[in-house]
This record gives sequence, structure tokens and C-alpha cells, in this order.
Amino acid sequence: MTAVSSTQLFFAVLAIALFSHVAGHSYMTSPISRSNQAQTNSGCRGPECMGPCDIPLSKAKRAPIVAARGSSVRVDWPRNNHAGGFIRLAWAPTSQSDDHTAFDNHVQQINCHEIGNPTPGQCAPSDPIGDVNGGGSGPGDGSFGACNTNITIPLDLTDGLWTLQWAWFGGAFSLGDYYSCADYKISGGAVGKLTPVFIGGDFSYPNQQKCKFFNTDKLHVCTGEPCQKPIYTAYQAQSGAPAAGQLGLNIVITTPVSVPVPVPVQVPVPVPVQVPVPVPVQVPVPVQVPVPVQVPAPVQQIPQTPSKSTTGRVVLPPVVSTPSGSNCAGATSVSSSTARIVALDTWGSQFHALIEITVDEAVLTDWVLEVTFPFATRVVNYFNGGALQCSDATRSYFMPAASWSNNKPRGSTIQVEFVAADAGSTQAFLASNIGIRVLKH
Repeated sequence: MTAVSSTQLFFAVLAIALFSHVAGHSYMTSPISRSNQAQTNSGCRGPECMGPCDIPLSKAKRAPIVAARGSSVRVDWPRNNHAGGFIRLAWAPTSQSDDHTAFDNHVQQINCHEIGNPTPGQCAPSDPIGDVNGGGSGPGDGSFGACNTNITIPLDLTDGLWTLQWAWFGGAFSLGDYYSCADYKISGGAVGKLTPVFIGGDFSYPNQQKCKFFNTDKLHVCTGEPCQKPIYTAYQAQSGAPAAGQLGLNIVITTPVSVPVPVPVQVPVPVPVQVPVPVPVQVPVPVQVPVPVQVPAPVQQIPQTPSKSTTGRVVLPPVVSTPSGSNCAGATSVSSSTARIVALDTWGSQFHALIEITVDEAVLTDWVLEVTFPFATRVVNYFNGGALQCSDATRSYFMPAASWSNNKPRGSTIQVEFVAADAGSTQAFLASNIGIRVLKH
């Protein structure tokens, strides 16, 4: 594998800057949430932010938005670097907005994560053909290319303080639940009832009553990250509607029903029956033809190479990696902090890995994560706290993506995700043959 050129590195750094280092996490950017969540560094992720809002009511930084029942609200969120999942929009009295159940009891709608922009290339992967689960096409603050939907403030809200909750669940690859909230002061407007709805259709399944999702189709299942108890096969894309009951407690999912138009019944006209005339059948006389006897030739047994899809790849001689500055990242010492693979997923000609660094020193500064592969490969995408610095033979080196993933104190963790090229290795083979360690400058 050749080293990353200066031009490639420049564009990689530029791409990261445009994404504001949000690393695949999402949140409501319009209306602006109570924590001014125009962008986020850690991504409101568990266990630091497990809802029901981005911050508790006692820490709200914004005054309530004044609006009437029946008025329209456009809700925006950036797609960022993870595909799939569902967005749930729900309401609760602001005084109860620190309680999950209050929102669970008043869901307005569920729609797909990757929806909302009529312009091609927005709310979509940057490589819509080669990497449908890869990075998105807009910046992390959602200033353009954001996903969105329009809702009507429910007619059953009473005058007073209410909170709109945005929740994302079932996102790729191993995400937990994500939450944002915006506070409202409801005053006036028509009065009516709320009928929760599911609205399907996303980038992968346009105009269909389903969404692409990963791990779970229920909120409150993936309460940690990576998702520890997936309902479905971990990290593999699924498709369908959210599980029954997700539109509110004791509420079965309701979808818009189209009423069929009656079709006039065509009365068949009787057709005269044609009686076939019998035709004499000529019976051929079988002719016996002698058949020469074929003598089988000796079969030569040729040993077959075991399938890579079941046995993994052939391990190359181990790469000796010394921290003496010989690596392309210029790392010169070994850190006492450790790293481990917490998730591996394979699909098509790529594999996805999630690596977690546990800081075991006073402060981990300017770290370098060295990943050694048992075969030549190339990293095609990277997310979370690490950015690809360079590649050297069968090794790749990741460094802090931004200040928020650097200078980490003892006991904290840093997650580095990447997608690399491969053709058929098993998860077990990769887990046993990928080497990782933490270096420092």
C-alpha cells in the first residue's frame, strides 16, 4: 500500500473540516435545540447524553419559541457519516421533559433518517453508488444538504409550555440513541386531535413505506454505544417500518391508507364454442441405432484451494513495526494506554472496524493509533475521534481528528472508526489478525 500523498492528505483534512468532526453523529439543527446544538463535538452520544433531551431542562440555554397550534415547523438535521435509522418526533409538557415516558406517550410521527431534500446529492452519501453507508454530503452544522421534514404543531396541545423531542435510533453501524429538544410556548390556534403516523421512504428505499436501519427498530434498545444488545444481526443493514408500538405506548403503527377506486365490472360476452375435427394420428416406428460405449478416461485429482469466505485470508509474514520514527506518522514511543477492537463488520468488498482507546496515563496527548493488517489494504473512510494520517505498507496510522479527541485524561476513552477495502475475510479472521497499539510523538 502506498503512502498517502500530500494532495490526498490535504483533501482528507479538508473533508474532515467540512464535517466539523461530528464523526457520524446527528442532532436537530432547526429549530435550534435548547443547548444551541448547531453542531456538536462528541455528538450527544451515550452514556453522556441518553436523553430524553440534549441537556436537562434546568440547563436550557434558549427561550421557548412562541407558536400556535396548526402552524408549520420545518425540522432539520445533518446526515453526517452514518446512514439509516428512524427519526421520531414527539412532544411533552416542558415541565415533564426530563422524563422519557412523557415523550413516549405523545409521539407525532416517525420518518426515515435519510429524507427531505429534493436536490440530488443532499441528505445522501458522498459516494451514492460505491459506498451507500459512507460519509454524507453536507457539513456537520447542517447549513446545507441537511435532511428535513415538515410537521404541523399538533392540535391537541394546550396553551402553555411544550417541548419538541427529536430522537434518532437504528443508525449505522453501531450507534446508540440520539436526542435533541426544542422548547415551545404554545398559544392559540385550532383545537383537534393527534393521529401518530409513520412516513416511510429514504435514500435507499424512495417512495416506499420502509426505511433502512441497523441493529434495532425500537427506541430505548441501543442505550449504549456500540449497541450491546442489537435486536437484529449486528451492523448489518435491515429494512422495514419501526416496530409496533413505537408511535406511542399502546399505539399500533398507523400509515396513510389510500382508498381504492372501484373498477367497473366487465360482463363477458358469450363466444361460440368451436368443436375440433378429429385428425388421424401417424405413429412413427422406432428405429434401433447402436450406441458406441464410452470408456471413461482416468480422472486426475487436483487439490482445491480452501475458500477465503470460510477460512479467511492467508496470513502474510508479520510486519515488524518499531517506534523509532521509521513509521510514516513519525511516532517515536509506545503509550501505556491500550486499544481494543469493539466491533467488526464485513460486507461486499469492505470491512468496518470500531476501535476504542482506553487512556491509562495522566493525559494522553498527540496519540497515534497504529493498525497493522494481515494483507495489503487501504482505508477508504474514517469517522469518530481519529483521522487517517498516513499509510505504510500494511499499516495505517490515525491521529486525533480535532482538539476534542486529544489531551484526554486517565480513564477516558476515544473511539476510532474506519472502513477498509477487502474481499472476503471473515470477522473471526480479522479480529484475530489485525494488530493495534497506541503510540505517541
